[in-house]
Amino acid sequence: MVKPWIAKQFIVGLDFDGVLALGVDIKRKYAKKWYGIDLPLEATKEAGFDSFMRARGQPYTYHQLIGEIIARHMMEYKVPQGCQQTLNALSKRGVAYVTITSRRQSYYEPMVQFCHEHFPSIRYFHNTKDQPKTDFAKRLRLRAYVDDGLSKLQELRDIPLELIYFRQEENRREDLGRKDKDRIHEAKSWKAIEDLIIDVMDLHEAICWDKGCPNNVYASEYIFQESHKMPRERRQKLLQRYRSQVR
Repeated sequence: MVKPWIAKQFIVGLDFDGVLALGVDIKRKYAKKWYGIDLPLEATKEAGFDSFMRARGQPYTYHQLIGEIIARHMMEYKVPQGCQQTLNALSKRGVAYVTITSRRQSYYEPMVQFCHEHFPSIRYFHNTKDQPKTDFAKRLRLRAYVDDGLSKLQELRDIPLELIYFRQEENRREDLGRKDKDRIHEAKSWKAIEDLIIDVMDLHEAICWDKGCPNNVYASEYIFQESHKMPRERRQKLLQRYRSQVR
């Protein structure tokens, strides 16, 4: 039986540094080794690092540090706990992944190599080359996007996709504001990301099942708008009905 309410492909976008690969430890390790500087957690991201260095009269930049790390020590990045298991589980449910990064070309190729080694379920990669991520999100018709940078997610607020903020220890000072909480989901583990994406997938299926519309990339904006104009209680009731009768 054909089930048009089930998407053949549900596309999720993933950031690299801080989502698929954790580099806090190696950034601190090599900042100490090369520059003799002890980095606080908040200085392991670009803006924090450059601000920290300027305040101390140091000439080093984040791109200088990260360029050397990627060229010589890329494989020391850590895979987050539960990441591979979640990617594999969601892949079996029809999720396709695309990694979107704004890295320079010299950084991009080692990132792809890292992903090929650790995440065989990720097959698509896009380098924005300093173009806005909004352009890629629209073009790829993403259903969800995961990033550990709150400001990057805020730039995507007007794009019809679910935004997931992967809260890391180094982002402990970046809290969701009242306006953000209505638009951005927060997750502190890959299991939480998995649960959020499953909820989104089931809700999209439930809407298409209820409305009699196909669940495909061409209907993704309509499905998103339908899901967000429903009151929370109605969404939950629709999900419960769909899961009990269909799923």
